[in-house]
Amino acid sequence: MKADAKAQFRPASGLEKLLSVQDLKVSFSSGDMIARAVDNLSYDVQQGETVCIVGESGCGKTVSTLAILGLIPRPPGRIEQGRIVFAGRDLLHLREDELRFIRGKRIGMIFQDPLTSLNPVFTVKEQIQETILAHEILEQKDIKPRLLELLDNVGLPSPETILTSYPHQLSGGQRQRVMIAMAMSCNPELIIADEPTTALDVTVQAQIIRLFKSTIQDGSRSILYITHDLGVVANLAQRVYVMYAGLIVEQGPVREVIRDPAHPYTRGLLASLPGTAKRGTLLPSIPGTVPAPFFRPSGCPFHPRCSMRQDSCRVHRPRLEPCGPGHFSRCPVLDRNKPLKRSGPISENA
Repeated sequence: MKADAKAQFRPASGLEKLLSVQDLKVSFSSGDMIARAVDNLSYDVQQGETVCIVGESGCGKTVSTLAILGLIPRPPGRIEQGRIVFAGRDLLHLREDELRFIRGKRIGMIFQDPLTSLNPVFTVKEQIQETILAHEILEQKDIKPRLLELLDNVGLPSPETILTSYPHQLSGGQRQRVMIAMAMSCNPELIIADEPTTALDVTVQAQIIRLFKSTIQDGSRSILYITHDLGVVANLAQRVYVMYAGLIVEQGPVREVIRDPAHPYTRGLLASLPGTAKRGTLLPSIPGTVPAPFFRPSGCPFHPRCSMRQDSCRVHRPRLEPCGPGHFSRCPVLDRNKPLKRSGPISENA
């Protein structure tokens, strides 16, 4: 890396916003067809804050985070417009050597599928060690204790054995926890977690959530958490952005969004959460599926699945409008006085 690359990135202390994504558009092309996976996406992550982006598979959540680290494959992908400002610098205008300094050191990424993210021919020790040594100078005697501590922090039993194991020798949950340990290995200021607890049972999931909470207690670290589970959001985040078909359809403080959802899609996600419903009772579900990126509907992208749609919804795309303190929604027709039907209670982040 050139000498000035590191110098251009100073510690982020004193900055109110650690990460600011502004009007981001990401598209993919296939022949003559163009699919817009992310459409005018904007959100902020403050220092010491956990922010969740929630939505079904295919909503554009992962693509938006890959854009932050410059990992969109080009071609077929292309960032059409926008800014991604981290610690005062626009990441979209950086050289590759500057991005390499950011990846792993200042922004840690936990990918969704550890089986394809971990190298099958290297041991766990070799892979985590490589991440650390790419950014830090350590004496050989200090490396192993650091690795053992990382594995212990994410709840892996027998860290000595795990270190010498290859990915195929571990369970899916163990591989995911190795990925989490790797992402945290250089104490990054921002951790991007893409469905990090999908492969874990509920006990280990709770342990990992507690770990994420503990990492931001001193206010020096932030988390951008990608999930489809609003139950996790309620227990982890301060703010949430609900994403559908590449758009933010609702955003606001977690407590406000959960208590008073202002978009039919958010209501559908909340209503479908397993809770205390009686055995044999069917959970509510949202009809249909997320539209393919190549075939987004006109108007409001959710209207084909929405029971409250009006004729105008098929033509005009609603704007984000305020509906409470810091709370915005893209639906002008939702009857918010109609109670939300849930299968059971959902705990809220205090």
